Amino acid sequence: MRMKSSLFITTLFILILITLPIYSNEKILAQNLLIKAINHIESNHKLADYFAEKSYAYHQNLPEYYYIKNRLIPPLRENNLKKKMLADLILTNLDQAFIVDHYTLLKSVIFTYENLLAYEECIPLYDIILDYRDRNLYDDYLDYIILLFYKKDYPKIIEVIKEAQKNYQHLDLVYHLTKAQLLNQSITDQELTKVIDQLQANHYQDSKIFYLKVLAAENSIIPDLYPEYEKLKMMQKISPTLEKNICFQLLSKNSDLTTDQNQYLLKQWIDDNGLKDFRSNEILKIIPELKDATDDLALQFNNYTGTRTKDINEDGMWEEYFYFKMGQLLEWKIDQNQDGILEKRLDFFDNGKVKNSFQYLGIDSYWQYTFNEMDDSLKQAILWKNNLQQKIISYYQSELFIKNPDNIDRDMFTNYIDNIELPGLHKTYIKYYQGVIQYKQFDFDNNGYYEYKQIFQQGKLIEGLRDTNGDKLYDLKEIYQSEKLKTILSRTDPDFDGYDYKEEITNNGIIKYWDENKDHIYEIAVEQFQESEMNKYDINFDGKYDYLLKKHKNDSYTFYKIQNNQLLPILYQEKKNETVKKGWVVISTKNIEMLKFPQTIELTNYQSYAGIFTYNNQKKMFKNRRIKNKDFDYQIFFINNQIFLFDQSQ
Repeated sequence: MRMKSSLFITTLFILILITLPIYSNEKILAQNLLIKAINHIESNHKLADYFAEKSYAYHQNLPEYYYIKNRLIPPLRENNLKKKMLADLILTNLDQAFIVDHYTLLKSVIFTYENLLAYEECIPLYDIILDYRDRNLYDDYLDYIILLFYKKDYPKIIEVIKEAQKNYQHLDLVYHLTKAQLLNQSITDQELTKVIDQLQANHYQDSKIFYLKVLAAENSIIPDLYPEYEKLKMMQKISPTLEKNICFQLLSKNSDLTTDQNQYLLKQWIDDNGLKDFRSNEILKIIPELKDATDDLALQFNNYTGTRTKDINEDGMWEEYFYFKMGQLLEWKIDQNQDGILEKRLDFFDNGKVKNSFQYLGIDSYWQYTFNEMDDSLKQAILWKNNLQQKIISYYQSELFIKNPDNIDRDMFTNYIDNIELPGLHKTYIKYYQGVIQYKQFDFDNNGYYEYKQIFQQGKLIEGLRDTNGDKLYDLKEIYQSEKLKTILSRTDPDFDGYDYKEEITNNGIIKYWDENKDHIYEIAVEQFQESEMNKYDINFDGKYDYLLKKHKNDSYTFYKIQNNQLLPILYQEKKNETVKKGWVVISTKNIEMLKFPQTIELTNYQSYAGIFTYNNQKKMFKNRRIKNKDFDYQIFFINNQIFLFDQSQ
């Protein structure tokens, strides 16, 4: 036993020695390829991607691979989710970095997260970066502060700036600290005056100092600041990045400004592309008289046609999108994290009522809810995937009214469903009443005609109807019990008003029925089991079976006469061909070799079983299924193109 254990350990050690160099060599190969990729990342994206992909074949846990792939993908809305996945993998494999330092890798992750407005995920990464004391972190502090302004976390901004000021004495930090304190309402007038004096003494940007004054000012103080605004404008000392912010702040506190001053500010707002800024919506609320005004500036607001966006982090990718036509909002979309999956979308009619509401499940799938323009009721819910309709739910007309059209829970409204359509390769239509399914229809070839219909009772399947030949008549009927198929009825003759074939499914097998003469009586019944088969015949067409043929496994069979619900054996044959004469199957209690038969039999009417038979070279007519003369007496029966002759002679 001890020898076996020793042998196992030795073998394992040898395997490790063999595989370790292979694993190590593959990692080195991957690293060399990634170095080549990095060398081409600025000059030749295609070549950089080629080397990166080759490296991945050798090793999958090097963060440089995900860093390169992330950099090669453009920072577009439709790419943000993919870039987020790559950034996550950079973090997962950060400890495997071999050429790109942790600082650079973390900054690339932060940049990706910021594009998705994933500020909470950025904060711990900034905290790590700001612990790298061996480099100048001033720009990183500023980036972190700006991110926190987007997040409106003013206490955290104040905390970060005070930490930064331990190592950096820049006036930008003073400016940002003061702005955060103003927005956080945690600075006194005396402290503000002292800061402004400090900034002016050090010749800080006039527009930023003025912006702090406007932020701090009450409405009543704005008229006193207005001359300074005019002076800065005239001297062109307001930076473009602050122009709209200052203008908006003045308009939002405009109650004590003169009409001319308001008009001037509105013109400045329009000239600076302000009508494309989402804050124009706020201006219309701040200055309600604009709605009824008829001057040119008011009309530009009220009759605006075009897009309006909200881009908080000013990266060129909106978080909210508005489309107006003649001042009326027609479309409103929200993609708060800029990942391409909308959190909200509403379309509006020209009268301002909601036309469509959208609920997004992913980039390429969403629910569309359509509303009735006349009474605001919900009409339909449509599921889309890859620009194709997957499901259409139609509700009772003018019965379902939604209080919050941008947050719809379909499960709450099942009792209002009128029907559901399932488009696609095989179209399905489902009819409901008070939330319970009534019937389904199926269009298998998508030609606009439903070839198959299922009928339900109390929500359970009871019947199916099928048009098998496309003549728009149901020629096949299915009957269900406990939603299991029990009976199939088929019409082979389109002129027949009934079903001339039937199958019944039992626990033991299948029973098949034929109505050959189309008289609504199944004169043939065939029961198929594993060990045998039984055929029943109604030779006088009165709805009662007269004979039974039982076929045995060894090809022998027994004929029975059915009398008073009892089986009376009348014939046993070892082989079927012993009863076949001239191609007819003869059933008799007598010795078949002793019987006489017609020379020919010709059926001229299959429904009435009339025709002509020949005997002794003489033709004679017969009717009502009876072929009879002084030498024989047969009841004729036609089953599956086979003539059966039942001997009736005494």
